[in-house]
Amino acid sequence: MNFQAEPVTINALLSVSKQYFIPRYQREFSWTKENIDELWSDLINSIIQTESGYECEEYFIGTLVLAGPDDSFEIEVVDGQQRLTVITMLISALCRALNSIGVVRAAQSTFETYIKGSDRRGNEFAKLDKRSSTNYFQLLVQDLEPHQCIPQSEEDTLVKNAFDQIAKLVGKPSLKKLFGLTGKVSNEKYIEILNILLDLIVDHLKVIRVNVLNSDDAYTIFEILNARGINLSPVDLIKNKVLQEWGTTYPIDFAKDRWNGIVSTLSSREISVGLEEYTIHHWTTKFAYTSKRNLYKAFKKQWDGGNLIAEDYLQELHDDCLSYIKIVSPLSTDWPQADQRDIFNSLSALRVFNVSIMRSFLLSLFKARNRGILKQAKLIDTLKKIENFHFMFNSICSLRPSGIEGTYAKSARKLSNTSDSREARETIDELLTTLSQKKPTQENFIDKFNKLQFVNGNTSHKKLIQYIFIKFERSLRNSNEFEPSDLSIEHILSQSTSDINKEIIGSIGNLLPLGQSWNGQANVSDFSIKKQIYQNSDYRIVEEFLASETQDHWTPENISTRTNTLALRAYTDVWN
Repeated sequence: MNFQAEPVTINALLSVSKQYFIPRYQREFSWTKENIDELWSDLINSIIQTESGYECEEYFIGTLVLAGPDDSFEIEVVDGQQRLTVITMLISALCRALNSIGVVRAAQSTFETYIKGSDRRGNEFAKLDKRSSTNYFQLLVQDLEPHQCIPQSEEDTLVKNAFDQIAKLVGKPSLKKLFGLTGKVSNEKYIEILNILLDLIVDHLKVIRVNVLNSDDAYTIFEILNARGINLSPVDLIKNKVLQEWGTTYPIDFAKDRWNGIVSTLSSREISVGLEEYTIHHWTTKFAYTSKRNLYKAFKKQWDGGNLIAEDYLQELHDDCLSYIKIVSPLSTDWPQADQRDIFNSLSALRVFNVSIMRSFLLSLFKARNRGILKQAKLIDTLKKIENFHFMFNSICSLRPSGIEGTYAKSARKLSNTSDSREARETIDELLTTLSQKKPTQENFIDKFNKLQFVNGNTSHKKLIQYIFIKFERSLRNSNEFEPSDLSIEHILSQSTSDINKEIIGSIGNLLPLGQSWNGQANVSDFSIKKQIYQNSDYRIVEEFLASETQDHWTPENISTRTNTLALRAYTDVWN
């Protein structure tokens, strides 16, 4: 593989009659305010004020990987599109600023050198061709005259935000402050500063241009550079590879449509899912477990081995993302039938526990159900046992999940690769046996259960305690269909009690679930009066509490006894 690498200025890059195009498989523009602020700060710091005026220092902004022969008009940008896009925005904004204060010829000349070119026949072309799904960038940035245009996509919105920010940065008030000017800034001074900024960008801003003859060689260099620290995620690399391979764009760009559909689905709910997280968990349902860092390496190995086809892989990613978001952020409407209520309850519980290591297996579990090799009863039973395990293991005991994620990954892969119902059940039972062997001891569980706290100023366990009471309530009613519409947590011994340790008052033995209205009425100190108010509650656990507490006094000893009783019952019965 032959290639050339040399430092070049933006002038050498953009002043020639060439068009740099960004292929469709590249990630979309993604710079945020922080990225632009950082670049702008570096640019301003590269301008030195001397007695005779301003001088510019050289500033390198990284590597630009290009594919195409020297005599070609079209040059493919394989890496560096984010920086090239922002540089185009900067030059365009500076030209518009000059044009707006009457420096028309200079503005037009600069614009037609670096932003817009013309071929020998007078046909105009954009020096940077983004080839995006809309014309927003061309209208907003690549014309000297401003246009009224509305963002049509998420990328368009990011482009608008970036260009608006840059236009503000090159405005007279901003530059006055940055260059330490006082009084009214004349147009002559403003023009001087704008030209200094243009000189800096086109003559002193440099990139390492890496030229190769074809995109395959360029992509190899691109991968090597990213392996050595350029800020692209493994999923960006996977996207580039898949979209490059699946090149069909007629009648629509199917690959990009599928990819955008995945992103949209994963961000469609209250809890959005990162594309990287989903891709790793999805990968684990088919191939050996890998870390985020090694994801692309694992992908490339399977790709080179012929085990992945771009169209099939992307289609499967697309088809499974809805199941995944239902696992992570479940809605009751996802499982509307009465006999599916347990599915929603268990997934909602796992969301409360904030545990993710089982998600690859859960995805395989639902895919097995969709394929018809797993009955709903087995699915529900498995989800309940996984819920119970992680309640004890993670939410209560906070144990280290050494080896568990690998066990889930192995089971997920095995379940995905079988089409036999018996083998599917055996795989699930083997996993559940492994989990049961890692169940915390009763002594450890009760000790940690006693440490649950909910008081004003310490509410980190609030959702978990609410979940516990709902679970107890369902157990007492012998029905998983119970769903409270109004649940607040009542402190039996009031939080205002000054002579009692706050840890005693906040422990679960001193807590009851009540409706919001009754909780407000029970905000009194006298225990006998509280009990009368509690009698209005519909909760079975409150009814059980009243039946067991016949005294008119509630003491720290009562709280400790009830906490231990609830803990033992949770371990041996409700979550067993």
